[in-house]
Amino acid sequence: MKRFLLIALVLLLLLPIVPSQADQVSLGWRLAALHVPGSALPVGMEQVQDGLRFTFSDERRQHRFEVLVDDSGTAFKERVMTAYALTGSKQVLVSEADISQRIKGANPGAQLEGLFTFRHDDLHAYLASYADYENNYFYRDIFSAGDAQVLISVKRPLDALGDGGTGFALAVNAAKKAYPQGKVVDFGVEMIGAGKLYILTVFDQQQEHRLTIDAIKGQVIGDVARESHLSQPSAPSAGTQSANAAAQAPLATARPQPKPTAAPATSAPKPQVTPPPTPVVTAAPTRPPQPTATPYDDDDDDDDDDDDDDDDDDDDDDDEDDDWDDWDDWDDWDD
Repeated sequence: MKRFLLIALVLLLLLPIVPSQADQVSLGWRLAALHVPGSALPVGMEQVQDGLRFTFSDERRQHRFEVLVDDSGTAFKERVMTAYALTGSKQVLVSEADISQRIKGANPGAQLEGLFTFRHDDLHAYLASYADYENNYFYRDIFSAGDAQVLISVKRPLDALGDGGTGFALAVNAAKKAYPQGKVVDFGVEMIGAGKLYILTVFDQQQEHRLTIDAIKGQVIGDVARESHLSQPSAPSAGTQSANAAAQAPLATARPQPKPTAAPATSAPKPQVTPPPTPVVTAAPTRPPQPTATPYDDDDDDDDDDDDDDDDDDDDDDDEDDDWDDWDDWDDWDD
């Protein structure tokens, strides 16, 4: 309720303005309020080259909103949200998968167009561009690499030309023809005289190409390139996924290998065991010396064994010296 009272107060202050312009401002305030949360309160308005810009502040969330509408106050053009209390991170603590999940959680129908890493105010951050075809909006968000919090969010309509969102698809198709591997960084509409042009920025081979596309023919009529400070995290992540897949592949092939090797190992010793007993059997004719040796020993050497005194008493308990190692040594293992 407080919010609407403030809006009404602002409208009262605009009464001295020309009635037609006051109507445009009134319509602009109402339209801009639809693109900010209910806790955001109006702060001010200014007329700029592109239309009317309205400012809101959400003290509870510590967010600042700037909403741009056309001069008539009836067409939404852009909303920029800035989380002025948040910054990037000194370390990268979240992955691109975390950013993707964050986007999908807030916009289930969002289609990710580009995801990059870069330095925002000398701190690590992510930049993501995605399209919400269900609600016909394009987003360009900056996330902290520490906790995936949104630092800056830019929202623009996909149907800025009243084409039902097909204009963005037309611009992307035109860009893909020029740069098949390019990723979308930004999108917008620009007025050139009485005509309108699509402005699409794509990232390709460490360069950002700002493409000007004919809104009617869908052809690229301008290309301005510059060195980019962005980088794509998807390239290394794909490499790690392929490396993990390659690491898992030999594990799967190694399991069936021992099975065929075990089979020949058991069958091989069987033919090897059978040949040795055959020569041993042939050597068995040593029986004749055994009966001849027994009678001679019984007749002559009767008490020869008597001399075999129990000299084996020397078999002392030598083994008693085999003491166990000190238990303190085992305790060292526990340490």
